[in-house]
Amino acid sequence: MICTTTFTYTKNWLFLTRDKERYLLANDEISCIRQGHNELATTEVMFLVATERPQFDKNGDVLFGGKIGLWPFVENVPAKRSSKNREKGVLELKPRNVDRKAYKGMLLQHVIPEIMAKWPERTPWNIKMQHDNAPAHLTTDDVDVVAAGYRIKRTRITLEAQPQNSPNFNILDLWLFAGVQPLQYQAVPRKVEELIEAVKKAYKEYDAQPIDDNFLTLLKCMECAMDIDDGNGYKLPQMRKQQHRLAETPIRDVYCNEATYNRAIEAIERAIQ
Repeated sequence: MICTTTFTYTKNWLFLTRDKERYLLANDEISCIRQGHNELATTEVMFLVATERPQFDKNGDVLFGGKIGLWPFVENVPAKRSSKNREKGVLELKPRNVDRKAYKGMLLQHVIPEIMAKWPERTPWNIKMQHDNAPAHLTTDDVDVVAAGYRIKRTRITLEAQPQNSPNFNILDLWLFAGVQPLQYQAVPRKVEELIEAVKKAYKEYDAQPIDDNFLTLLKCMECAMDIDDGNGYKLPQMRKQQHRLAETPIRDVYCNEATYNRAIEAIERAIQ
């Protein structure tokens, strides 16, 4: 039997600090002012993240946490001039531009090997890697990516693009960048190295259960989009996932309503005609 598994990966900017912060201060406490060169030039680093849905056994223990890895796009650059912090020529860690070459190198050197190393052993299986539709991304039949799977574990790898105009179909936007960034900001980083360390620490501390909850949310988003003939103007209903877990009746999957399914099939057939 051939097993097919879909991994989602995407990249996003994470900032050193937010433009505005709110703090609760005591009457005798002095407010802190964080200074910067320009509020429009906040230091930012792009991260590439890969994930898959966590797996649990019948007792609820984690078999696979869902996190493949998180990698920053940075490079060491010699300092152009001296300052009070370092001499001219000393290597500094700086964010790098992400073009097709850098993106492809990250996939071949980090993402694919980590998938092969961390994913639980299976019978012969195929891998689908889904990304968004950014111009820097690769074609679905890139020969180097396909060859990488065969070279490591004789696994067939294919690339897929996220459906267009569907921001809620990106699982990493649903959980990672919404859940990790608040944890990252608690560290108050001041340099690129501190930002990377804070993001990695927040990523490591994020549990498998919230990740699985967001995969259930993703499935519900898909059903709601089908219910209104493929659109974003839906209101996501409450699933009460935590209440079900407390009642020892956890939600494992989301089953699409039969009427919604039939209506979606009819809409697809009309679009094809």
